[in-house]
Amino acid sequence: MKKPSEDGVLDSRLRAARASDCERVKQIAESSFRFSRFHADPNFEPTLANRIKAAWAENFFQGQRGHRMLVAEERGHLCGFILLVEKPETTAIDLIAVDPAFQGRGLGQALLSAAERKGRRIFAGTQKANATSCRMYQKCGYTVDKSESVLHFHR
Repeated sequence: MKKPSEDGVLDSRLRAARASDCERVKQIAESSFRFSRFHADPNFEPTLANRIKAAWAENFFQGQRGHRMLVAEERGHLCGFILLVEKPETTAIDLIAVDPAFQGRGLGQALLSAAERKGRRIFAGTQKANATSCRMYQKCGYTVDKSESVLHFHR
């Protein structure tokens, strides 16, 4: 969780997602998550966990999930995205990913900063085992509000 701040500064590498970004966003989602609850669950094959993340991102483009998506580009390559769910006074980070080949360049931090809006609290969820994400959130001023486990029902 992060308290309300000024509007995020839109880094020149960032822009609003367009319909034509769908396939690349899906590729990034499919290849960027290693510590999600699906990837951590031994009852999920990694390929299934990857497809779940790709479908999750694709749902934005189909109008089924999220309210806003920003993408990051570097040297003409779409290399990251953030999917946001917005309510009147809060923003939740639904998904955030940066292509592994472009990680460590501050793109995740830029996406987080751009997601902020004046007067709105911003929430993010991640796995404790995802030390990289936890460090990034802390570096950007986020604090732990609560910790919980998400369980799955397997048929």
